[in-house]
Amino acid sequence: MVDPSLYNYTSGGFYNITKANKVGTDWYSAIIADAPLSEYNLAISGGGQNAVYALNIGYLKEDGITKYTSYDRYSIRNNADFQVNRWLKVGESVGLSFSKGQGNRDDGHEWSPIGYANAMWAIIPLRDIQGNWAGTKGTGALGINPLAELYRQKNNSAKNLRGIGNVFAEVQIIKGLNFKSLIGFDYGTSNGRYLNLRNPEDQEARGSDQLYIDSGEGMQWNWANTLNFVKVFGSHTVNALVGTEAISNTWSGFGASRTTFFSSDNNYMQLDAGEADINNYGNTTVGKTASYFGRITYDFLTKYLLEVTIRRDGSSKFGRNNRWGTFPAVSAGWRISEEEFMDGIGLINNLKIRGGYGLSGNDEIGNYNGFSTFSADISRSYYPIDGNPNASQAGFYASRFGNPDAKWETTSTLNIGIDVGVLKNTLTASLDVWKRETRDMLFQKSIPSVVGFADPPAVNIGSMDNVGFDLDVSYTNKAMRGELTYSLGVVLSRYQNKIMAISDTESEFIEGDYYRYVSYTRATMGTAYPEFYGLIVDGFFQDDADAASYPATYGTYNLPGHFKFRDVNDDGVINDEDRTFIGSPHPKFTAGFNTEIAYKAFNLSAFFYSSYGNKIASYTKRWIDYGIFDSNRTTDRLYKSWGSPYLADNANATLPLADGSPISQYPSTAFLQDGSFLRLKTIQLSYTLPKSISQKLMMENLQIYVQGSNLFTLTKYEGWDPEIITQGPNKGVDAAQWPTAKQVMFGLKLDF
Repeated sequence: MVDPSLYNYTSGGFYNITKANKVGTDWYSAIIADAPLSEYNLAISGGGQNAVYALNIGYLKEDGITKYTSYDRYSIRNNADFQVNRWLKVGESVGLSFSKGQGNRDDGHEWSPIGYANAMWAIIPLRDIQGNWAGTKGTGALGINPLAELYRQKNNSAKNLRGIGNVFAEVQIIKGLNFKSLIGFDYGTSNGRYLNLRNPEDQEARGSDQLYIDSGEGMQWNWANTLNFVKVFGSHTVNALVGTEAISNTWSGFGASRTTFFSSDNNYMQLDAGEADINNYGNTTVGKTASYFGRITYDFLTKYLLEVTIRRDGSSKFGRNNRWGTFPAVSAGWRISEEEFMDGIGLINNLKIRGGYGLSGNDEIGNYNGFSTFSADISRSYYPIDGNPNASQAGFYASRFGNPDAKWETTSTLNIGIDVGVLKNTLTASLDVWKRETRDMLFQKSIPSVVGFADPPAVNIGSMDNVGFDLDVSYTNKAMRGELTYSLGVVLSRYQNKIMAISDTESEFIEGDYYRYVSYTRATMGTAYPEFYGLIVDGFFQDDADAASYPATYGTYNLPGHFKFRDVNDDGVINDEDRTFIGSPHPKFTAGFNTEIAYKAFNLSAFFYSSYGNKIASYTKRWIDYGIFDSNRTTDRLYKSWGSPYLADNANATLPLADGSPISQYPSTAFLQDGSFLRLKTIQLSYTLPKSISQKLMMENLQIYVQGSNLFTLTKYEGWDPEIITQGPNKGVDAAQWPTAKQVMFGLKLDF
């Protein structure tokens, strides 16, 4: 029997008493909430012969789909152009925005609200017998009450202020020859305040309240000058432009944290009130680029089109040896439908073929790749200069090696396209086929750990090819004497990428992030970037004889109910050498479908999006089905595991023996699922009031609409959302991503 008088919720002498929730707590429903959203936009524009202006003001307020979270944004933008006289034009564009995110809005990892809900036991209720938060304390199980965490972190905030704009002056030197100078800026600040308050009810409880503050300030300025010449010679039109641009970026950031506060009151918890674990950091980084460029376009009778461009870019991120790169491009088009021999072909109204080839550069490698940098840290470099071993002084250590020979990563793109319009251009189609070859890829090649703490520099040793196509087909027409208009459209895209080389070592590979000691993705020469990498599961061992007759798997793993991994290299032993590429996060194709129907004052439009043929690696499944830690399990673990007393035939098992074997959790095909889906992204119905009514209300136009977003998704994926947003080396890994919210919006559009 439990004595309620022993109940104590304070950290010192904590003794919680919690009644088991025999029905089971739905932790997802506990943290998910309906999220109102309101958005207001005001646009004012006007002007005359010599001046035009536009002002836009916006406000967005959105509650999060998890409780105690929200997002607000305020914005204002102004544009104005003035024709001062015949030869001088000036203008400006300035925008300012402020946003504030409130609460714990973490996403895509096990420490997010969704991650906590995945792992929390259903038998534990929201609150204990005294109405305080219930948790896993004393159960021996792991898990954190996700609603309690959301509540405790409701005062977390991330504020961002951004100002962006430019001013310009354009001078007409002579007719057809203009000089333009533009100076722009992009200024931003960010301030974050994050609290982790004590959670005594949980097994992994924080011993003290924690406060973390971070702040950053960035400034970019750019100055561009162009000289533009336009001339028409009969049927020939020439447009030539030359220019320069300079860009400078500076970013400064700092952060600090403390723990152990006398009170957890939000107003009391300031940095100087923290008594322990005093930490701070700060840094500044600067990067600059300079560019010279030129472009010439030629048009003959609008039938023959030619454009040639060239850029020469310099970046401070590279050393002196290869700071500059040159990137030319050329494109041409032929409008065949304008030729005389097409006059008798009435079916075809537009036919154009086009093609282009060009180079572009990439310098995204950090601002100081060309230089070796040093840092001071007494925990990594120290020496007792005065001979006293108890009083060491901090020294410098190499924190990053420089590479003065690194140069621009270069991508060449070849594109061939055709545009067709038939049946009076009611049916149109565009097809683009392209190939991109990236050479001198900037890659941080691994270095021996004996060199110390220094990070390796990026070196030019990788190459990758991408090929694909984009097809856009649409049909637009009218009926009922023009009162009914309708359109249908589809956009189909496909791409494939292939790593041609990573380094001068053929076996070199790029690995994705580690999720609790394992990585699910890898890329190496000859594969896509990335692919899923692991073991292939060929079923389960059904009995002792089956297990004994199979090649030994990681020592003594062969037991009835365990996975039967494939001996890929056929050497009679199952180990890491049998890992291989087991699936792709890249879709075989993506497609967008749009339709619009308008009848008199009514308009109905819809857009569908689909991805087909890609796989998803569910890291979440490892938590809730395989027992990586002693946390929550799905009902599948009970009813569909090999050996379950509720399973009539082990041949129908979908999960291995529930013994928590870490080898069963190794990345394998067991964690891959079909990620294909079809989603209704948006659907909108609108009604525009007659002019006779809107003008009586002193409005030029009044439209009422209702819009739905993400209303349904068709998919076989068992997770929250098949539209996985992770990219780069972790593409396709679902690590507790927030679900895409359904949204219904009612709105008014007023024109004065």
